[in-house]
Amino acid sequence: MEPIKKDLAKFRKSTPKSQSFRSRTNEENYTGPDYAKGCAACKGAGVVHPRYNDGKVIYAEIIDCPLCHDNMEGALRFGVNSKASFETYHVVKGQNDEAFKASKAFYEGRVKFLLLLGRPGCGKTHLCNAVALAHRLKGLVCKFITVAELLSEFRACYTPESLETYIATIKGYSVLILDDFGAEQQTEWSVSRIQEIIDARYAKTKNGDPFPTMIATNQNLEELPQRMMSRFQDVEISRAILNKAPDYRVKPY
Repeated sequence: MEPIKKDLAKFRKSTPKSQSFRSRTNEENYTGPDYAKGCAACKGAGVVHPRYNDGKVIYAEIIDCPLCHDNMEGALRFGVNSKASFETYHVVKGQNDEAFKASKAFYEGRVKFLLLLGRPGCGKTHLCNAVALAHRLKGLVCKFITVAELLSEFRACYTPESLETYIATIKGYSVLILDDFGAEQQTEWSVSRIQEIIDARYAKTKNGDPFPTMIATNQNLEELPQRMMSRFQDVEISRAILNKAPDYRVKPY
Protein backbone atom coordinates (compact mmCIF):
# COMPACT_ATOMS: atom_id res chain seq x y z
CA MET A 1 0.00 0.00 0.00
CA GLU A 2 2.96 2.34 0.59
CA PRO A 3 3.72 2.87 -3.15
CA ILE A 4 0.04 3.65 -3.69
CA LYS A 5 0.10 6.32 -0.97
CA LYS A 6 3.22 7.87 -2.51
CA ASP A 7 1.56 7.91 -5.94
CA LEU A 8 -1.51 9.57 -4.49
CA ALA A 9 0.53 12.14 -2.57
CA LYS A 10 2.55 13.01 -5.69
CA PHE A 11 -0.62 13.29 -7.74
CA ARG A 12 -2.25 15.66 -5.26
CA LYS A 13 0.89 17.78 -4.84
CA SER A 14 1.55 18.31 -8.50
CA THR A 15 -1.97 19.42 -9.44
CA PRO A 16 -3.48 22.86 -8.74
CA LYS A 17 -6.39 22.74 -6.30
CA SER A 18 -8.52 24.79 -8.64
CA GLN A 19 -8.68 21.95 -11.17
CA SER A 20 -11.34 19.28 -10.91
CA PHE A 21 -10.46 15.60 -10.53
CA ARG A 22 -12.07 14.92 -13.90
CA SER A 23 -10.10 17.63 -15.73
CA ARG A 24 -6.83 16.36 -14.24
CA THR A 25 -7.54 12.91 -15.61
CA ASN A 26 -8.19 14.13 -19.13
CA GLU A 27 -5.30 16.56 -19.46
CA GLU A 28 -2.30 15.84 -21.65
CA ASN A 29 0.08 16.65 -18.78
CA TYR A 30 -1.46 14.00 -16.55
CA THR A 31 0.72 13.37 -13.47
CA GLY A 32 -1.08 10.49 -11.75
CA PRO A 33 -0.04 6.81 -11.82
CA ASP A 34 0.35 5.52 -15.39
CA TYR A 35 -1.78 2.43 -14.77
CA ALA A 36 -4.72 4.60 -13.63
CA LYS A 37 -4.76 7.11 -16.48
CA GLY A 38 -8.27 7.56 -17.82
CA CYS A 39 -9.93 5.42 -15.14
CA ALA A 40 -13.55 6.43 -14.65
CA ALA A 41 -13.72 5.11 -11.10
CA CYS A 42 -10.71 6.71 -9.41
CA LYS A 43 -10.32 9.64 -11.85
CA GLY A 44 -6.65 8.82 -12.23
CA ALA A 45 -5.67 8.59 -8.58
CA GLY A 46 -5.16 4.81 -8.66
CA VAL A 47 -6.96 4.41 -5.33
CA VAL A 48 -10.49 4.79 -3.97
CA HIS A 49 -12.16 4.77 -0.59
CA PRO A 50 -13.44 1.27 0.24
CA ARG A 51 -16.95 0.52 1.46
CA TYR A 52 -18.43 -1.68 4.15
CA ASN A 53 -20.82 -4.46 3.13
CA ASP A 54 -23.76 -2.10 3.70
CA GLY A 55 -22.33 0.33 1.14
CA LYS A 56 -21.09 3.00 3.56
CA VAL A 57 -17.85 4.67 2.48
CA ILE A 58 -14.78 4.32 4.73
CA TYR A 59 -13.17 7.72 4.24
CA ALA A 60 -10.30 6.94 6.62
CA GLU A 61 -8.93 4.21 4.33
CA ILE A 62 -7.87 3.83 0.70
CA ILE A 63 -7.55 0.70 -1.44
CA ASP A 64 -6.27 -0.01 -4.94
CA CYS A 65 -8.84 1.06 -7.51
CA PRO A 66 -10.82 -2.04 -8.57
CA LEU A 67 -11.24 -0.83 -12.15
CA CYS A 68 -7.50 -0.34 -12.76
CA HIS A 69 -6.74 -4.04 -12.45
CA ASP A 70 -6.93 -4.82 -16.17
CA ASN A 71 -3.59 -3.09 -16.63
CA MET A 72 -0.67 -5.37 -15.63
CA GLU A 73 0.73 -3.00 -13.02
CA GLY A 74 -2.74 -2.38 -11.73
CA ALA A 75 -3.34 -6.13 -11.52
CA LEU A 76 -0.25 -6.62 -9.37
CA ARG A 77 -1.39 -3.85 -7.05
CA PHE A 78 -4.95 -5.14 -7.04
CA GLY A 79 -3.80 -8.52 -5.73
CA VAL A 80 -6.32 -10.78 -7.49
CA ASN A 81 -6.61 -12.42 -10.87
CA SER A 82 -9.11 -10.45 -12.94
CA LYS A 83 -9.77 -13.48 -15.16
CA ALA A 84 -10.73 -15.84 -12.31
CA SER A 85 -14.29 -14.65 -11.79
CA PHE A 86 -17.68 -16.27 -11.22
CA GLU A 87 -18.40 -15.77 -14.92
CA THR A 88 -15.31 -17.71 -16.03
CA TYR A 89 -15.77 -20.61 -13.61
CA HIS A 90 -16.64 -23.85 -15.41
CA VAL A 91 -19.49 -25.46 -13.48
CA VAL A 92 -19.99 -29.23 -13.79
CA LYS A 93 -23.08 -30.71 -12.17
CA GLY A 94 -22.26 -33.30 -9.56
CA GLN A 95 -18.63 -32.13 -9.29
CA ASN A 96 -18.24 -28.46 -8.39
CA ASP A 97 -21.74 -27.02 -8.67
CA GLU A 98 -22.36 -27.06 -4.91
CA ALA A 99 -19.03 -25.33 -4.24
CA PHE A 100 -19.94 -22.68 -6.83
CA LYS A 101 -23.39 -22.10 -5.31
CA ALA A 102 -21.95 -21.89 -1.80
CA SER A 103 -19.33 -19.35 -2.90
CA LYS A 104 -22.02 -17.19 -4.51
CA ALA A 105 -24.09 -17.45 -1.32
CA PHE A 106 -21.05 -16.36 0.69
CA TYR A 107 -20.51 -13.35 -1.57
CA GLU A 108 -24.19 -12.43 -1.33
CA GLY A 109 -24.07 -12.64 2.48
CA ARG A 110 -26.34 -15.66 2.88
CA VAL A 111 -23.46 -17.73 4.28
CA LYS A 112 -21.13 -16.11 6.83
CA PHE A 113 -18.52 -18.86 7.27
CA LEU A 114 -17.54 -21.03 4.31
CA LEU A 115 -15.07 -23.90 4.18
CA LEU A 116 -14.13 -25.25 0.74
CA LEU A 117 -12.50 -28.69 0.74
CA GLY A 118 -11.09 -30.59 -2.21
CA ARG A 119 -8.04 -32.01 -3.90
CA PRO A 120 -5.37 -29.70 -5.37
CA GLY A 121 -6.33 -28.22 -8.74
CA CYS A 122 -10.10 -28.66 -8.40
CA GLY A 123 -10.87 -24.93 -8.58
CA LYS A 124 -10.98 -23.81 -4.94
CA THR A 125 -8.56 -20.93 -5.50
CA HIS A 126 -10.58 -19.80 -8.52
CA LEU A 127 -13.68 -19.54 -6.32
CA CYS A 128 -11.78 -17.72 -3.56
CA ASN A 129 -10.46 -15.29 -6.17
CA ALA A 130 -13.93 -14.86 -7.68
CA VAL A 131 -15.39 -13.91 -4.30
CA ALA A 132 -12.54 -11.46 -3.62
CA LEU A 133 -12.82 -9.94 -7.10
CA ALA A 134 -16.58 -9.48 -6.82
CA HIS A 135 -16.19 -7.72 -3.45
CA ARG A 136 -13.39 -5.46 -4.61
CA LEU A 137 -15.15 -4.49 -7.83
CA LYS A 138 -17.88 -3.11 -5.57
CA GLY A 139 -15.24 -1.23 -3.56
CA LEU A 140 -15.72 -3.42 -0.49
CA VAL A 141 -12.94 -4.22 1.97
CA CYS A 142 -11.72 -7.80 1.45
CA LYS A 143 -8.48 -9.52 2.48
CA PHE A 144 -7.54 -12.42 0.17
CA ILE A 145 -4.29 -14.22 0.96
CA THR A 146 -2.85 -17.72 1.25
CA VAL A 147 -2.18 -18.96 4.76
CA ALA A 148 1.51 -19.39 3.93
CA GLU A 149 1.76 -15.74 2.85
CA LEU A 150 -0.14 -14.60 5.93
CA LEU A 151 2.23 -16.49 8.24
CA SER A 152 5.20 -14.96 6.40
CA GLU A 153 3.75 -11.53 7.09
CA PHE A 154 3.34 -12.47 10.75
CA ARG A 155 6.99 -13.50 10.98
CA ALA A 156 8.07 -10.27 9.29
CA CYS A 157 6.70 -8.24 12.19
CA TYR A 158 9.69 -6.93 14.12
CA THR A 159 8.21 -6.84 17.60
CA PRO A 160 5.51 -8.74 19.53
CA GLU A 161 3.54 -5.48 19.65
CA SER A 162 3.60 -5.04 15.86
CA LEU A 163 2.53 -8.67 15.42
CA GLU A 164 -0.46 -8.23 17.71
CA THR A 165 -1.41 -5.03 15.90
CA TYR A 166 -1.28 -6.77 12.54
CA ILE A 167 -3.29 -9.76 13.78
CA ALA A 168 -5.90 -7.34 15.12
CA THR A 169 -6.07 -5.81 11.63
CA ILE A 170 -6.69 -9.25 10.07
CA LYS A 171 -9.42 -9.93 12.63
CA GLY A 172 -11.12 -6.69 11.64
CA TYR A 173 -11.37 -7.04 7.85
CA SER A 174 -14.96 -6.90 6.65
CA VAL A 175 -14.34 -10.04 4.56
CA LEU A 176 -11.45 -12.48 5.03
CA ILE A 177 -10.51 -15.21 2.54
CA LEU A 178 -7.69 -17.60 3.41
CA ASP A 179 -6.53 -19.96 0.68
CA ASP A 180 -4.49 -23.19 0.96
CA PHE A 181 -4.84 -23.88 4.66
CA GLY A 182 -2.71 -26.91 5.47
CA ALA A 183 -0.38 -26.48 2.49
CA GLU A 184 2.05 -24.52 4.68
CA GLN A 185 4.47 -25.97 7.22
CA GLN A 186 2.09 -26.26 10.16
CA THR A 187 3.28 -25.67 13.70
CA GLU A 188 1.42 -25.36 16.97
CA TRP A 189 2.12 -21.62 16.85
CA SER A 190 0.83 -21.11 13.29
CA VAL A 191 -2.34 -23.13 13.86
CA SER A 192 -3.07 -21.29 17.11
CA ARG A 193 -2.68 -17.91 15.40
CA ILE A 194 -5.04 -18.82 12.56
CA GLN A 195 -7.48 -20.28 15.06
CA GLU A 196 -7.31 -17.08 17.11
CA ILE A 197 -8.37 -15.06 14.06
CA ILE A 198 -11.19 -17.45 13.20
CA ASP A 199 -12.45 -17.53 16.81
CA ALA A 200 -12.56 -13.73 17.02
CA ARG A 201 -14.45 -13.37 13.75
CA TYR A 202 -16.79 -16.25 14.63
CA ALA A 203 -17.67 -14.72 18.01
CA LYS A 204 -18.54 -11.37 16.45
CA THR A 205 -20.61 -13.05 13.74
CA LYS A 206 -22.56 -15.11 16.29
CA ASN A 207 -23.24 -11.90 18.23
CA GLY A 208 -24.93 -10.35 15.21
CA ASP A 209 -21.98 -8.41 13.78
CA PRO A 210 -21.07 -10.42 10.65
CA PHE A 211 -17.41 -10.90 9.77
CA PRO A 212 -17.61 -13.25 6.76
CA THR A 213 -14.73 -15.73 6.64
CA MET A 214 -13.87 -18.17 3.86
CA ILE A 215 -11.16 -20.84 3.96
CA ALA A 216 -10.02 -23.26 1.25
CA THR A 217 -8.03 -26.37 2.07
CA ASN A 218 -6.72 -29.58 0.50
CA GLN A 219 -7.16 -31.38 3.81
CA ASN A 220 -10.04 -33.65 4.72
CA LEU A 221 -12.55 -32.36 7.25
CA GLU A 222 -11.33 -34.74 9.96
CA GLU A 223 -7.74 -33.52 9.48
CA LEU A 224 -8.63 -29.97 10.49
CA PRO A 225 -8.15 -28.72 14.05
CA GLN A 226 -11.18 -29.62 16.16
CA ARG A 227 -12.21 -26.05 17.02
CA MET A 228 -11.83 -24.88 13.45
CA MET A 229 -13.92 -27.77 12.19
CA SER A 230 -16.71 -26.96 14.67
CA ARG A 231 -16.84 -23.30 13.58
CA PHE A 232 -17.44 -24.27 9.96
CA GLN A 233 -20.04 -26.89 10.85
CA ASP A 234 -22.32 -24.42 12.65
CA VAL A 235 -25.55 -24.89 10.69
CA GLU A 236 -26.77 -21.42 11.65
CA ILE A 237 -24.06 -19.42 9.87
CA SER A 238 -21.64 -21.86 8.21
CA ARG A 239 -21.23 -24.32 5.38
CA ALA A 240 -18.52 -26.88 4.66
CA ILE A 241 -18.52 -27.99 1.02
CA LEU A 242 -16.46 -30.62 -0.76
CA ASN A 243 -15.46 -29.68 -4.30
CA LYS A 244 -15.53 -33.05 -6.05
CA ALA A 245 -13.97 -31.87 -9.31
CA PRO A 246 -10.77 -33.55 -10.53
CA ASP A 247 -7.41 -31.80 -10.80
CA TYR A 248 -7.87 -29.72 -13.96
CA ARG A 249 -4.12 -29.21 -14.24
CA VAL A 250 -3.53 -32.93 -14.88
CA LYS A 251 -4.41 -33.92 -18.44
CA PRO A 252 -5.45 -37.54 -19.05
CA TYR A 253 -3.21 -39.55 -21.35
